Order: sequence, then C-alpha cells, then structure tokens
Amino acid sequence: MTVALYGFGDASGNGFGTTLLFGSELHYRYGQWSRAYSEQSSNYRELTNLMLGIEKACQAGLLEVCEIFLFTDNGTAEAVFHKGATSF
Repeated sequence: MTVALYGFGDASGNGFGTTLLFGSELHYRYGQWSRAYSEQSSNYRELTNLMLGIEKACQAGLLEVCEIFLFTDNGTAEAVFHKGATSF
C-alpha cells in the first residue's frame, strides 16, 4: 500500500519552514538561516529548505512506501526538484 503525503515549504528572508502531513499528524521544522545560508540566493534557500525537510523526514523513517506531494511558492525550486539538478 502506498500513502500520499502532502507537504509545504517556504524560505522567506532569514527564516524557513516545512510541513509534512501524515494522515492527521503534522510534522514540521522551522528556523532561521545561518549567515552563510542568508547570503545565498532566495532560489537556493527555497530548494535547500525543501530538501532538508525531506531528508529529516527520511532519517526519521517517515517516508516508507509513500508518494510526496510537496508545494512551494518558488517556481525555480519546483523546477529543480522535478529535474533533479541545478546550476546555482
């Protein structure tokens, strides 16, 4: 059986956050970027935020037999997520 998971991510200014919904259970992470990340482009921070959220969920064993639907307001991050690579 495959489970559909829904997630949202945003990295705005100095902050970031991701959420993943597992049935009725919400898992989230949020914080502020370090200086090194803050100096990167907004596209870089958006994509990094999405990837770190997925990596954390994977390390916690939450992504077994599932399909993730991840939403963002950043078209570049979305395109790179689907393509699998970037030049930035």
